[in-house]
Amino acid sequence: MSDGFASTQATKDEGAGARFVRLFGAFGSGAPDEVEALAALYADDAVFEDPWQRIVGRAAIERAFRIFLGVSKSLRIGVLRSSVVGEDVFLTWRMRLVPRVGPAIVMEGATYARLVDGRVTLHRDYWDTVETVGLSMPLLPRMFRALGSLVRRSSAS
Repeated sequence: MSDGFASTQATKDEGAGARFVRLFGAFGSGAPDEVEALAALYADDAVFEDPWQRIVGRAAIERAFRIFLGVSKSLRIGVLRSSVVGEDVFLTWRMRLVPRVGPAIVMEGATYARLVDGRVTLHRDYWDTVETVGLSMPLLPRMFRALGSLVRRSSAS
């Protein structure tokens, strides 16, 4: 039975897209070379984007991965679904992050990666930032519900 998390072990005749999916899902597993293995898939001028940042260059992306792991007490990414179509990689995932300070966060998101000549040139992550912040701040969902009630009442008047 699988725990839903990927292995860092390569499969025979694995293509670059499948390798990206496997290593992405294994990120945070604690494997000694996990950052190097994932970063090695990126082109020198690759771009990484998520709702909070834009990072350019493989060295900068590798540094960001190391920093992210450094502020995490534990991190697991479970790939829920993936599709590799030519040089396009699409996947959905669930991440459980326990930061060194603050509450655990579980969030779902999606990733698009574009590969050229077997290297990631664009890695774009998508997730709901309001939901993510709301999960880590217990009062925020109540504030949004109260705001929603206020808006509904004022629009009904």
